[in-house]
Amino acid sequence: MAALMGWWLLVEILGLLALPITLILLRHMPEKGYAFSKVVALLMVGYFSWIFGYVSFGLGTVWLAILAVALISSWIIWDQWVSLRNTWQET
Repeated sequence: MAALMGWWLLVEILGLLALPITLILLRHMPEKGYAFSKVVALLMVGYFSWIFGYVSFGLGTVWLAILAVALISSWIIWDQWVSLRNTWQET
């Protein structure tokens, strides 16, 4: 049961990390991309792990992929702050 809760928590955190990405990419959908944030996060982490895995693969590679998603989201928040704030207030 603890493993299940750990995976659930990890997916929730990854979904929150990818939320700025989906808010921008899927802003015309009714829920503004919130429903797809977890899927996009898992796809991005998997893709970056695969790309970074060509150099060396391990637990550090997965953490590096999560960091890459967090950096992309941070850049989007920094660059599109006004648009994200307006999108969030509309919902």
